[in-house]
Amino acid sequence: DDSFEIQKSVKDWCDVENLDLVITIGGTGFGVRGVPPEAIQPLFEKSCTEIAHAMIKASLEKTGFAALSRSVCGIRGNTIILSVPGSPKGAKENIQAILNVLPHAIDLVRDETGENVHAQLRVEIPQRQRKSPYPMISVTEALNIITDHSNTLSPIKVPVDENLVGMVLVEDVVARLSVPGYLASILDGYAVVVGVSIANTSHLPADKLLPGQIARTTTGGPVPPGATVVTAVVRVGDTTLIRASADGLQEESHFQVNDGANIREIGSDTSVGSIVARKCELLSAVGGRPVIGVLSTGSEVIDHTNTLELKFSIAIVLLYFQLQKLL
Repeated sequence: DDSFEIQKSVKDWCDVENLDLVITIGGTGFGVRGVPPEAIQPLFEKSCTEIAHAMIKASLEKTGFAALSRSVCGIRGNTIILSVPGSPKGAKENIQAILNVLPHAIDLVRDETGENVHAQLRVEIPQRQRKSPYPMISVTEALNIITDHSNTLSPIKVPVDENLVGMVLVEDVVARLSVPGYLASILDGYAVVVGVSIANTSHLPADKLLPGQIARTTTGGPVPPGATVVTAVVRVGDTTLIRASADGLQEESHFQVNDGANIREIGSDTSVGSIVARKCELLSAVGGRPVIGVLSTGSEVIDHTNTLELKFSIAIVLLYFQLQKLL
Protein backbone atom coordinates (compact mmCIF):
# COMPACT_ATOMS: atom_id res chain seq x y z
CA ASP A 1 0.00 0.00 0.00
CA ASP A 2 2.81 2.35 -0.88
CA SER A 3 1.77 4.81 -3.61
CA PHE A 4 5.33 5.44 -4.76
CA GLU A 5 6.14 1.74 -5.15
CA ILE A 6 2.83 1.11 -6.96
CA GLN A 7 3.44 3.95 -9.42
CA LYS A 8 7.05 2.83 -9.97
CA SER A 9 6.00 -0.73 -10.85
CA VAL A 10 3.08 0.30 -13.09
CA LYS A 11 5.20 2.87 -14.99
CA ASP A 12 7.91 0.27 -15.56
CA TRP A 13 5.41 -2.28 -16.90
CA CYS A 14 3.80 0.30 -19.19
CA ASP A 15 6.77 2.32 -20.40
CA VAL A 16 9.59 -0.28 -20.37
CA GLU A 17 8.00 -3.71 -20.49
CA ASN A 18 5.25 -2.41 -22.82
CA LEU A 19 2.65 -4.83 -21.41
CA ASP A 20 -0.83 -5.03 -22.96
CA LEU A 21 -2.68 -5.10 -19.64
CA VAL A 22 -1.80 -4.21 -16.03
CA ILE A 23 -4.18 -5.16 -13.20
CA THR A 24 -3.78 -3.96 -9.62
CA ILE A 25 -5.66 -6.05 -7.06
CA GLY A 26 -6.95 -4.79 -3.73
CA GLY A 27 -7.20 -1.40 -2.05
CA THR A 28 -10.37 -0.33 -3.91
CA GLY A 29 -12.56 -0.16 -0.81
CA PHE A 30 -13.13 2.59 1.73
CA GLY A 31 -10.35 1.46 4.03
CA VAL A 32 -7.70 3.97 5.11
CA ARG A 33 -4.89 1.92 3.57
CA GLY A 34 -6.59 1.62 0.18
CA VAL A 35 -4.40 3.68 -2.17
CA PRO A 36 -4.07 1.88 -5.56
CA PRO A 37 -6.84 3.85 -7.38
CA GLU A 38 -5.30 7.17 -6.28
CA ALA A 39 -1.80 5.92 -7.08
CA ILE A 40 -2.51 4.84 -10.67
CA GLN A 41 -5.00 7.54 -11.74
CA PRO A 42 -2.26 10.22 -12.14
CA LEU A 43 -0.53 7.83 -14.57
CA PHE A 44 -3.53 7.72 -16.94
CA GLU A 45 -3.21 9.51 -20.25
CA LYS A 46 -6.84 8.58 -20.98
CA SER A 47 -9.58 7.53 -18.59
CA CYS A 48 -11.90 4.59 -19.39
CA THR A 49 -14.79 5.31 -17.04
CA GLU A 50 -17.30 3.07 -18.83
CA ILE A 51 -15.14 -0.03 -18.31
CA ALA A 52 -15.02 0.79 -14.60
CA HIS A 53 -18.82 1.28 -14.61
CA ALA A 54 -19.30 -2.10 -16.32
CA MET A 55 -17.23 -3.84 -13.64
CA ILE A 56 -19.07 -2.17 -10.76
CA LYS A 57 -22.47 -2.81 -12.38
CA ALA A 58 -21.73 -6.54 -12.62
CA SER A 59 -20.88 -6.66 -8.93
CA LEU A 60 -23.94 -4.58 -7.97
CA GLU A 61 -26.13 -7.26 -9.51
CA LYS A 62 -24.73 -9.62 -6.89
CA THR A 63 -24.59 -7.33 -3.85
CA GLY A 64 -25.39 -3.74 -2.97
CA PHE A 65 -22.04 -3.49 -1.15
CA ALA A 66 -20.37 -3.23 -4.57
CA ALA A 67 -21.32 0.46 -4.42
CA LEU A 68 -18.38 0.82 -2.02
CA SER A 69 -15.89 -0.18 -4.74
CA ARG A 70 -13.59 2.47 -6.21
CA SER A 71 -12.33 0.49 -9.21
CA VAL A 72 -10.79 2.60 -12.00
CA CYS A 73 -9.54 2.03 -15.54
CA GLY A 74 -7.31 4.05 -17.85
CA ILE A 75 -4.73 3.97 -20.67
CA ARG A 76 -1.02 4.81 -20.54
CA GLY A 77 0.83 4.58 -23.80
CA ASN A 78 -0.22 1.26 -25.32
CA THR A 79 -1.21 -0.32 -22.02
CA ILE A 80 -4.61 -0.67 -20.34
CA ILE A 81 -4.51 -0.35 -16.55
CA LEU A 82 -7.23 -1.76 -14.27
CA SER A 83 -7.78 -1.76 -10.53
CA VAL A 84 -10.07 -4.46 -9.11
CA PRO A 85 -11.16 -5.50 -5.58
CA GLY A 86 -8.92 -7.65 -3.44
CA SER A 87 -11.57 -10.29 -2.74
CA PRO A 88 -11.30 -13.22 -5.19
CA LYS A 89 -15.05 -13.16 -5.74
CA GLY A 90 -15.14 -9.42 -6.46
CA ALA A 91 -12.06 -9.57 -8.69
CA LYS A 92 -13.54 -12.44 -10.70
CA GLU A 93 -16.90 -10.64 -11.18
CA ASN A 94 -15.13 -7.48 -12.34
CA ILE A 95 -12.87 -9.21 -14.86
CA GLN A 96 -15.64 -11.45 -16.23
CA ALA A 97 -17.78 -8.38 -16.87
CA ILE A 98 -15.24 -6.99 -19.36
CA LEU A 99 -13.49 -10.13 -20.53
CA ASN A 100 -15.20 -10.15 -23.93
CA VAL A 101 -14.28 -6.55 -24.77
CA LEU A 102 -10.67 -6.62 -23.53
CA PRO A 103 -9.17 -8.21 -26.71
CA HIS A 104 -10.78 -5.56 -28.89
CA ALA A 105 -9.72 -2.80 -26.48
CA ILE A 106 -6.11 -4.02 -26.52
CA ASP A 107 -6.21 -4.19 -30.33
CA LEU A 108 -7.33 -0.57 -30.55
CA VAL A 109 -4.80 0.67 -27.97
CA ARG A 110 -2.07 -1.04 -30.01
CA ASP A 111 -3.19 1.14 -32.93
CA GLU A 112 -4.51 -1.81 -34.84
CA THR A 113 -7.82 -1.88 -36.76
CA GLY A 114 -9.55 -4.48 -34.64
CA GLU A 115 -10.46 -6.34 -37.83
CA ASN A 116 -9.70 -9.71 -36.25
CA VAL A 117 -12.29 -9.08 -33.55
CA HIS A 118 -14.88 -7.82 -36.05
CA ALA A 119 -14.34 -10.88 -38.23
CA GLN A 120 -14.89 -13.14 -35.25
CA LEU A 121 -18.06 -11.26 -34.38
CA ARG A 122 -19.38 -11.70 -37.91
CA VAL A 123 -18.94 -15.43 -37.55
CA GLU A 124 -20.60 -15.60 -34.15
CA ILE A 125 -23.53 -13.24 -34.85
CA PRO A 126 -26.13 -14.60 -37.30
CA GLN A 127 -27.10 -12.44 -40.24
CA ARG A 128 -30.09 -10.21 -39.70
CA GLN A 129 -33.24 -11.57 -41.25
CA ARG A 130 -34.34 -9.74 -44.36
CA LYS A 131 -37.97 -10.66 -43.84
CA SER A 132 -39.90 -10.44 -40.59
CA PRO A 133 -41.04 -13.78 -39.18
CA TYR A 134 -44.19 -12.01 -38.00
CA PRO A 135 -46.65 -11.42 -40.88
CA MET A 136 -48.25 -7.99 -41.26
CA ILE A 137 -51.87 -7.77 -40.10
CA SER A 138 -54.48 -5.06 -40.48
CA VAL A 139 -55.28 -2.48 -37.80
CA THR A 140 -58.73 -4.06 -37.35
CA GLU A 141 -57.17 -7.49 -36.72
CA ALA A 142 -54.72 -5.98 -34.26
CA LEU A 143 -57.53 -4.22 -32.36
CA ASN A 144 -59.54 -7.46 -32.24
CA ILE A 145 -56.55 -9.31 -30.79
CA ILE A 146 -56.15 -6.65 -28.11
CA THR A 147 -59.88 -6.76 -27.32
CA ASP A 148 -59.91 -10.56 -27.08
CA HIS A 149 -57.06 -10.54 -24.59
CA SER A 150 -58.15 -7.55 -22.52
CA ASN A 151 -60.09 -7.82 -19.28
CA THR A 152 -62.92 -5.42 -18.52
CA LEU A 153 -62.13 -3.32 -15.47
CA SER A 154 -64.60 -3.26 -12.60
CA PRO A 155 -66.69 -0.06 -12.53
CA ILE A 156 -66.18 2.47 -9.76
CA LYS A 157 -68.32 5.32 -8.48
CA VAL A 158 -66.69 8.74 -8.26
CA PRO A 159 -67.99 12.25 -7.41
CA VAL A 160 -68.98 14.60 -10.20
CA ASP A 161 -65.95 16.92 -10.15
CA GLU A 162 -62.79 17.73 -12.10
CA ASN A 163 -61.40 14.24 -11.39
CA LEU A 164 -63.88 12.79 -13.90
CA VAL A 165 -61.73 14.04 -16.80
CA GLY A 166 -60.18 11.09 -18.62
CA MET A 167 -62.65 8.49 -17.32
CA VAL A 168 -65.04 6.43 -19.44
CA LEU A 169 -68.71 5.80 -18.67
CA VAL A 170 -69.65 2.14 -18.16
CA GLU A 171 -73.38 2.78 -18.48
CA ASP A 172 -75.77 5.36 -19.88
CA VAL A 173 -76.50 8.36 -17.67
CA VAL A 174 -80.29 8.88 -17.63
CA ALA A 175 -82.05 12.02 -16.44
CA ARG A 176 -84.08 11.38 -13.27
CA LEU A 177 -85.82 14.75 -13.47
CA SER A 178 -86.87 17.05 -16.24
CA VAL A 179 -84.92 20.27 -16.82
CA PRO A 180 -86.55 22.64 -16.27
CA GLY A 181 -88.77 20.80 -13.80
CA TYR A 182 -91.51 23.42 -14.09
CA LEU A 183 -92.91 25.93 -16.55
CA ALA A 184 -90.10 28.50 -16.54
CA SER A 185 -90.05 32.13 -17.56
CA ILE A 186 -87.60 32.95 -20.36
CA LEU A 187 -87.21 36.61 -19.35
CA ASP A 188 -87.87 39.22 -16.67
CA GLY A 189 -91.44 40.41 -16.96
CA TYR A 190 -94.99 39.60 -15.89
CA ALA A 191 -96.70 36.24 -15.78
CA VAL A 192 -100.47 36.06 -16.12
CA VAL A 193 -100.67 34.53 -12.65
CA VAL A 194 -101.15 35.48 -9.01
CA GLY A 195 -98.12 35.88 -6.74
CA VAL A 196 -94.42 36.59 -7.23
CA SER A 197 -92.14 34.20 -9.18
CA ILE A 198 -88.34 34.13 -8.82
CA ALA A 199 -85.74 31.64 -10.07
CA ASN A 200 -85.64 29.39 -7.02
CA THR A 201 -87.70 26.23 -6.63
CA SER A 202 -88.17 26.88 -2.90
CA HIS A 203 -90.47 29.78 -3.85
CA LEU A 204 -92.74 27.89 -6.25
CA PRO A 205 -96.16 29.66 -6.24
CA ALA A 206 -99.18 27.47 -5.68
CA ASP A 207 -102.06 29.94 -6.21
CA LYS A 208 -104.28 29.17 -9.16
CA LEU A 209 -104.32 31.68 -12.00
CA LEU A 210 -107.32 34.02 -12.08
CA PRO A 211 -108.31 35.76 -15.30
CA GLY A 212 -107.05 39.31 -15.57
CA GLN A 213 -104.37 39.01 -12.86
CA ILE A 214 -100.62 39.18 -13.36
CA ALA A 215 -97.49 38.57 -11.26
CA ARG A 216 -93.87 39.51 -11.59
CA THR A 217 -91.47 36.81 -12.75
CA THR A 218 -87.72 36.73 -13.35
CA THR A 219 -85.64 34.89 -15.91
CA GLY A 220 -85.68 31.19 -15.06
CA GLY A 221 -88.42 31.63 -12.47
CA PRO A 222 -91.32 29.12 -12.34
CA VAL A 223 -94.69 30.12 -13.82
CA PRO A 224 -97.47 29.23 -11.31
CA PRO A 225 -100.41 26.95 -12.22
CA GLY A 226 -102.67 28.80 -14.65
CA ALA A 227 -106.14 28.78 -16.13
CA THR A 228 -106.90 27.67 -19.65
CA VAL A 229 -107.43 31.22 -20.93
CA VAL A 230 -103.87 32.59 -21.14
CA THR A 231 -100.66 31.37 -19.58
CA ALA A 232 -97.75 33.51 -20.75
CA VAL A 233 -94.98 35.88 -19.72
CA VAL A 234 -94.79 39.47 -20.94
CA ARG A 235 -91.52 41.35 -21.30
CA VAL A 236 -91.31 44.32 -18.93
CA GLY A 237 -90.48 46.63 -21.81
CA ASP A 238 -93.65 45.56 -23.62
CA THR A 239 -95.99 46.71 -20.81
CA THR A 240 -97.44 50.05 -19.74
CA LEU A 241 -97.80 50.68 -15.98
CA ILE A 242 -101.25 52.09 -15.11
CA ARG A 243 -100.92 52.22 -11.34
CA ALA A 244 -98.95 50.58 -8.49
CA SER A 245 -99.39 50.21 -4.72
CA ALA A 246 -97.21 52.19 -2.34
CA ASP A 247 -95.16 49.12 -1.40
CA GLY A 248 -94.69 48.21 -5.08
CA LEU A 249 -96.04 44.70 -4.61
CA GLN A 250 -99.31 45.35 -6.50
CA GLU A 251 -99.33 46.67 -10.06
CA GLU A 252 -101.86 47.23 -12.79
CA SER A 253 -100.43 47.13 -16.29
CA HIS A 254 -101.59 47.10 -19.89
CA PHE A 255 -100.15 44.62 -22.41
CA GLN A 256 -100.83 42.22 -25.23
CA VAL A 257 -99.60 38.63 -25.21
CA ASN A 258 -100.10 35.33 -26.99
CA ASP A 259 -100.82 32.07 -25.17
CA GLY A 260 -97.57 30.34 -24.12
CA ALA A 261 -95.29 33.24 -25.03
CA ASN A 262 -91.87 33.38 -23.33
CA ILE A 263 -92.37 30.15 -21.38
CA ARG A 264 -90.04 27.16 -21.38
CA GLU A 265 -91.96 23.91 -21.19
CA ILE A 266 -91.19 21.27 -18.58
CA GLY A 267 -88.35 19.09 -19.87
CA SER A 268 -87.58 21.38 -22.80
CA ASP A 269 -83.85 21.04 -22.03
CA THR A 270 -83.85 17.45 -20.75
CA SER A 271 -86.85 15.21 -20.16
CA VAL A 272 -87.17 12.43 -17.59
CA GLY A 273 -85.63 9.20 -18.91
CA SER A 274 -83.60 10.82 -21.68
CA ILE A 275 -79.92 9.85 -22.04
CA VAL A 276 -77.62 12.75 -21.17
CA ALA A 277 -74.35 10.79 -21.55
CA ARG A 278 -73.87 7.45 -23.29
CA LYS A 279 -72.00 4.32 -22.29
CA CYS A 280 -68.32 4.23 -23.38
CA GLU A 281 -68.15 8.03 -23.77
CA LEU A 282 -64.85 9.56 -22.70
CA LEU A 283 -65.23 12.43 -20.26
CA SER A 284 -62.76 15.01 -21.47
CA ALA A 285 -61.82 18.62 -20.94
CA VAL A 286 -61.44 21.00 -23.87
CA GLY A 287 -58.16 22.92 -23.89
CA GLY A 288 -56.64 24.15 -20.67
CA ARG A 289 -58.61 24.56 -17.49
CA PRO A 290 -59.61 28.21 -17.07
CA VAL A 291 -59.87 29.82 -13.64
CA ILE A 292 -63.43 31.10 -13.29
CA GLY A 293 -65.11 33.19 -10.62
CA VAL A 294 -68.91 32.88 -10.29
CA LEU A 295 -70.80 35.72 -8.61
CA SER A 296 -74.43 34.66 -8.20
CA THR A 297 -76.87 37.49 -7.49
CA GLY A 298 -79.79 35.12 -7.00
CA SER A 299 -80.52 31.87 -5.22
CA GLU A 300 -80.91 29.63 -8.27
CA VAL A 301 -77.26 28.47 -8.32
CA ILE A 302 -76.55 25.78 -5.72
CA ASP A 303 -73.60 23.49 -4.96
CA HIS A 304 -74.18 20.21 -6.85
CA THR A 305 -72.10 18.30 -4.27
CA ASN A 306 -74.45 19.33 -1.45
CA THR A 307 -76.87 16.39 -1.62
CA LEU A 308 -79.10 17.72 1.17
CA GLU A 309 -79.73 20.95 -0.69
CA LEU A 310 -80.32 19.04 -3.92
CA LYS A 311 -82.82 16.72 -2.24
CA PHE A 312 -84.66 19.72 -0.81
CA SER A 313 -84.91 21.33 -4.26
CA ILE A 314 -86.18 18.08 -5.80
CA ALA A 315 -88.80 17.74 -3.06
CA ILE A 316 -90.05 21.27 -3.76
CA VAL A 317 -90.37 20.50 -7.48
CA LEU A 318 -92.34 17.30 -6.78
CA LEU A 319 -94.62 19.19 -4.40
CA TYR A 320 -95.21 21.76 -7.13
CA PHE A 321 -96.25 19.02 -9.57
CA GLN A 322 -98.71 17.60 -7.02
CA LEU A 323 -100.26 21.04 -6.45
CA GLN A 324 -100.70 21.45 -10.21
CA LYS A 325 -102.63 18.19 -10.37
CA LEU A 326 -104.87 19.18 -7.44
CA LEU A 327 -105.63 22.56 -8.94
